[in-house]
Amino acid sequence: MRYIINPHGHYFHVADAVTMENAPFPECRHFDDEKTMLETVAREHLLDMDEIEGSTFEVFHDEAEGLVCADMRGCTEPLGASLQDYITHYAL
Repeated sequence: MRYIINPHGHYFHVADAVTMENAPFPECRHFDDEKTMLETVAREHLLDMDEIEGSTFEVFHDEAEGLVCADMRGCTEPLGASLQDYITHYAL
């Protein structure tokens, strides 16, 4: 499952090329596909799908920076922590 909503309501897609350890993602919810994840976000926040589509954070491996997270503008930041810790604790 590569689609995750963290305890703070942020939602992520983890690229297939990123190894996901078997460690748990505390208090996170996992989904098999982006559509189901986004429908959950829309329902919980009383939003239309068109308001949230395209705003999923993307986690992938960058050759120069290692594991990074990109926002909807394409701005990236290195995770600086384990994948589980970064996603679980990410908050704006």
